Amino acid sequence: MPALRRWGGGYALGLRAKLVALTIAATLISSLTLFGLFFGQLREQERTAGIQRLSAVAQLHAEAIGAVFRLMESDAEVLSHTPPILGLLGTDPQSEPNWPPGPDQADAWKLRLERVFSSVLTARTHYTQLRLIGRADAWRELVRVDRRGAHLAVIPPEALQAKGGEPYLSPSRNLSRSEPYFSEVTYERERGQIEGPPTIRLVRPLRDRNGDLFGAIVINADYGALLNQAAPQIGSGFHATAITDTLDWLSYGGEGANRLHFHLDPDWVPPPNADAIAFDTPQARTVHTPEAMLQITPVFVQGNGRPFGLFVETAIAHSDLFAASRQALRQTSVVALCLIVICAGGAVLVAQRITQPVRELTDAVRRGETASWPRRRRRSHDEIGALAEILGGDLARETVQRRAILASVHDGIITISEQGIIEDVNPATAELFGYSRAEMLGRGVEMRMPSALSALHRGFVTGATTDPRPHAMAGNRDIFGCRKDGTQIPLEISVSRAVYAHRTHFIGVVRDISIRKAIEEQTNLLLDALERSNQELDKFAYVASHDLRAPLRVIDNASRWLEEDLSEHFTEDTRESMALLRSRVVRMERLLDDLLQHSRIGRTREAVQPIPGATLITELGELLIPRPGIRFRATPAVAAIELPRMPILTVLLNLVNNAIKHHDREQGEVTLDVTEDETGFDFSVTDDGPGIPPEYHSRIFEMFQTLRPRDEVDGSGMGLAMVLKHVTVVGGRIAVASEGRGTTFRLRWPKRATPSELREEAA
Repeated sequence: MPALRRWGGGYALGLRAKLVALTIAATLISSLTLFGLFFGQLREQERTAGIQRLSAVAQLHAEAIGAVFRLMESDAEVLSHTPPILGLLGTDPQSEPNWPPGPDQADAWKLRLERVFSSVLTARTHYTQLRLIGRADAWRELVRVDRRGAHLAVIPPEALQAKGGEPYLSPSRNLSRSEPYFSEVTYERERGQIEGPPTIRLVRPLRDRNGDLFGAIVINADYGALLNQAAPQIGSGFHATAITDTLDWLSYGGEGANRLHFHLDPDWVPPPNADAIAFDTPQARTVHTPEAMLQITPVFVQGNGRPFGLFVETAIAHSDLFAASRQALRQTSVVALCLIVICAGGAVLVAQRITQPVRELTDAVRRGETASWPRRRRRSHDEIGALAEILGGDLARETVQRRAILASVHDGIITISEQGIIEDVNPATAELFGYSRAEMLGRGVEMRMPSALSALHRGFVTGATTDPRPHAMAGNRDIFGCRKDGTQIPLEISVSRAVYAHRTHFIGVVRDISIRKAIEEQTNLLLDALERSNQELDKFAYVASHDLRAPLRVIDNASRWLEEDLSEHFTEDTRESMALLRSRVVRMERLLDDLLQHSRIGRTREAVQPIPGATLITELGELLIPRPGIRFRATPAVAAIELPRMPILTVLLNLVNNAIKHHDREQGEVTLDVTEDETGFDFSVTDDGPGIPPEYHSRIFEMFQTLRPRDEVDGSGMGLAMVLKHVTVVGGRIAVASEGRGTTFRLRWPKRATPSELREEAA
């Protein structure tokens, strides 16, 4: 049994497929529920453990980075207790009681301090400068040692500078205690010019023996080199960044590691997640971003006399944080998939066993073999087995029989509810209206009719409810149905009432009567045309025979008698006038003959007598109106065909004579050519005459139309009109083409007449 079965107008899952799908869905939902609970707990545990791990690692990073700053503080503290400093401050117990020291003694202490500073710079390669600055004389430098490349330089006294205007000395002026502090990170400047890398300065205030502020020890350090001295151990998956309150930052690990990004550099970019840092918060914070989990740990917080703030941002990506849960997800997915496959296989076997009786019966009904469907013991003692046994009897055979009958009927059969809803249709109905069966079921029957007929349909249903016998809808008027494309079709509908399943239903038989209506319309048109034509011809024949010919003969005879009686009195002018009079009589008689001939076209059947093309050419040559210098020529293709003599001979004769008659030169040629196919002949009559202007191409086929005065060209103006009527009667086509000189008439002459042509012939 295939997974998809066709029911009605569409496809649906079979019973076995539905059981299998239900089993798979239940297994999948159960697996997803259990997995969701397990995965959620695992993720929460991993998240908690990750936060704890992140906090511990972040603390280690902060301690490693803060250690280099504490080392600077320790160096400054050690220097503040060296003998030269104590001697200059007068706080050394072994110093002489006279204080302050004299010039010679102060110079000796400064010299010793220069050697101490040099030894410290030698040991601390990231220090760039050590200074002792006195408060006196606008905070002038007392001792200074600089690092210049690989060498150390002691600055002579005359080159020492006053630093009272430097911002890093401002906090010390109001400092009540001798606590060291770090300045903001700035460029190293000398006399206002940048001469070094971004530098951080540790300021250690000094007080003399009286407790007054004496000055300060200032340690300058290359900030980038200082941070690189920390070199914290970065664990797998972790990333650490040192960030100042002015957003100077340096990352440890990853791309671009150990490179200082100073906020005054031209290529500076802000650090990642800078908006997550609270620079005034002294506690560590955990921050979650879409990509990672962060721990912000403060090393220094700006405030309380500290102009410098430093934070360490430790991050771990979610992919590393939840690596274990992802591995568990993959393993659990494999287990769930295997479970679903096992359950699906078991469900297929069980569903096949359960639905086998119904499947066998369904296949038998589809094949129309219910009569030979075996009556055997039920395979299963359940509802499905009992249902298969019941449906396998007369009910199935009746269903197959009814389906075969409805499918073979050419008329449409529709079952309608009391509310006018379509309940069932046979294939002929769906084909008639252009809808599929599924599109028609459940829709109102009025949708198949124009809105103006809805009231008629409701009244008919009311009548059918009271009378169970079949009724024909709209027996005294036409009724139309609407196809899917919007076109209307004439219908003949008969409706009867049936009661089953405790409800009343209407059975409608619908028949398309388009062909019948078309035949009736054709018949009426032919009869009307024939009647009009006969009346016109009869009237014309009467007028032509009695009212026109007799006076013409009297005029002709009278003119001859006058000419005989008065011949001795006639002059050349009078003789010419009499000749003109008789020529007009002859023209009038010819016009009457042409009119009579035109009226008879299509009214009388002429014997179909085939004529070879060579004979046709000979007869044309004999019947043509000769004109010296104008030659008629037929191509060999004309001689090779065979076609009916009449009326093609008349048509071609008129076309060729017309070309000869209207030629405007002494010498010329008219050519007849033809091509043949399975359905007819394509003639062309070509001349090298004056041509026909385009504005006259349609008028030349009207009666009594000539392009030149009749005094110049003898004719009635009926030739091309008769040609057009002959061509129309047989169902052919004629067209004229002319550009400048020369004209070509193209004639399509069919081998057999069509029904439409026969109607015109009857008219």
